[in-house]
Amino acid sequence: MSYAHTRVALVALLAMLFTAASSYADCPAGEIEDCNGHCAPADWVGDGLCDDGSFSNNGIPIFFNCPEFECDGGDCETDNCSGGDPVSGACCLNGECADTLDEAECAFTGGSYFEGEGCEISICVIGACCIGTDCTDGLTLIECTAGGTGQFMGGGSTCDTVFCGPTGACCFDTECFPMTNQACIDLKGDYQGDNSTCLPNPCGPFGACCFQTTCSNFSIEEDTCVDLGGRFMGIGTLCSEITCPGACCLDDDCTDDLLPTECVGDFLGQFTDCEPGICATIGACCLADGGCLDNVLPISCEIAGGRFQGTDVVCLSIGCEPFGACCVGFECLNDKTHAECTALNGSYRGDDVSCAGIDCSVGLCCLPDDCADGMSFDECNLIGGTFAGGATCESAECAVDPTCPDLNGDGAVEITDLLTVLDQWGQNGSSADIDDDGSVGIGDLLMLLDFWGIC
Repeated sequence: MSYAHTRVALVALLAMLFTAASSYADCPAGEIEDCNGHCAPADWVGDGLCDDGSFSNNGIPIFFNCPEFECDGGDCETDNCSGGDPVSGACCLNGECADTLDEAECAFTGGSYFEGEGCEISICVIGACCIGTDCTDGLTLIECTAGGTGQFMGGGSTCDTVFCGPTGACCFDTECFPMTNQACIDLKGDYQGDNSTCLPNPCGPFGACCFQTTCSNFSIEEDTCVDLGGRFMGIGTLCSEITCPGACCLDDDCTDDLLPTECVGDFLGQFTDCEPGICATIGACCLADGGCLDNVLPISCEIAGGRFQGTDVVCLSIGCEPFGACCVGFECLNDKTHAECTALNGSYRGDDVSCAGIDCSVGLCCLPDDCADGMSFDECNLIGGTFAGGATCESAECAVDPTCPDLNGDGAVEITDLLTVLDQWGQNGSSADIDDDGSVGIGDLLMLLDFWGIC
């Protein structure tokens, strides 16, 4: 039999597998089934070449390296006598499913191969797929749900006959796929209700599992989590919704692996450990709103969004200035006081404000008699305005028209005003305290330079 005839015969055999759902028939004359049931020339056994998948027959890797063939008739070493990998996936072709083909065989027949799947679930049925309100015809269940947003509308469905409406999680044993109620019923699944989701997986006793330095969401049962050395956080939990165990300080004593609810002292955060002396370092913590906390651990101060002032420092001995976000150019810096922001020639965004959601490349533009929102620095500079990145006209930047720092009253900001600022540098309660931060300093100098010229 020629190579072409053998190829035709093999294609016919594979087609029979899909139409009759049967296993491989007998091989053509002169060929035998290898370790995995694939047909190949019988004289390949003992021909001096080790058939361990390195050679293919009609595009299919052949394995004669198993005990049945005495390790390919002695062509393969005894430590290479496993016979190759078993089939571990499903092959879909024209709506039919076969789990006796490997990936190469599936590709040879023009099918779609799904690693790790089986035919016990109707994964190969073809139907309509809803992604939001859009519909696509001719997809399998796996193809539709692969991206996590598709909703399979049932085998045989078309976009002409379905409405991309409410969907939910559909359970097949412990596997979950999003689809409509009717599609789930058609596939003999267990529908979990409209708008239910597959994350967390509702189809089994799964939940978040905390390990020493990380948390896993992915279909972990309690016994598996414990066997892997983790702590199971409960059925249906997600890592994004829970806090994993960490170190807990009570006075100078530290205890590992406690949840926040189990810690009667200061919880140091998830994944933290009881390092030597970690509970002995306490001091004052300045908060973003200007408040102060005594006897706080550095990490507890950090978790509270504060600034640790040093070991054994107490609130009565310091003054806590409020701090917040500061736009310097197009960059946003967190945890800066108003004075620190001004010293950086920045735009202070307010006490207890974070950089989250602030775009410093766009802001307000202060004009002598007006305020404009949503402008860039270049746009504001072009019309002679003062730019404040990340701000709006409702903020304090333009709520009050800035007073021209004409310190000697001659109608202009010039060298005499500059000399006054330098002369009173560092003084408190001075008329040269232009930015009203309590003392004459760099902020006043920068503001004076901003107004240089005729007021």
